[in-house]
Amino acid sequence: ADVEGTPAEGFVELLKQSGDLEVAGASLLTLDDLQVQVPRGRYDIELCDKFMKLHGKTNDYKVLYTNVAALYLLPKPDGHHMALSISLEHPLRQGATSYPHIVLQLPREEPLDVEVQLSEKECASRFADKLEKFESGNMPSVVAKVISAFTKRKVVGIKSGGFNAESRDDRNKSIRCSLKAQDGFLFPLDKAFYFLSNKPVRIELDRVASIEFNRVEQGSSSSAARTFDGTVHLKDS
Repeated sequence: ADVEGTPAEGFVELLKQSGDLEVAGASLLTLDDLQVQVPRGRYDIELCDKFMKLHGKTNDYKVLYTNVAALYLLPKPDGHHMALSISLEHPLRQGATSYPHIVLQLPREEPLDVEVQLSEKECASRFADKLEKFESGNMPSVVAKVISAFTKRKVVGIKSGGFNAESRDDRNKSIRCSLKAQDGFLFPLDKAFYFLSNKPVRIELDRVASIEFNRVEQGSSSSAARTFDGTVHLKDS
């Protein structure tokens, strides 16, 4: 082939000509300037054909859709934000730090309009009724719907069942606790425990062998303990 430019540029151009790389890496939808709790920072998220890319000020990450194990949309106790957790089969790595979960912090009341860079016919063929070419609504629901459609993973939330699912007060839907040195909130869901913190932990209930409680005081006297310890024993470790 007649390729201009440096040898490196020529090699890249030859690869593009021999495969459909431009299409595979093309952005089909972009979510701009989202607040991410883990890894911390603000990121633009590009959703491509088979993977998503997170572009931050200092770091970029690439996540294959096949690497997404589960999605959780959980209410933060502040009453103003929802946390969308993208749990991964294989964690992202940045130096010596690994990230088994990506956690987006999304304001509840902020509106969001997005457009998929496909025709309506192509959208219907690819996503069926899971995603339209144009989507609008509050940011948590739109972002969750988009990522669910691309990853083909169901979004699990409090409405699906869990601790105090019927309560209207989001402060009652999780338990404030600490895991070792990490403070956070524990969500007892239908099929998993999810500990939301700067180092999230997900434990599927079918992995739990037993739960041991310590320092539990009975009664309502002023001497009753205000905290207790819980230890989760797993079948496989």
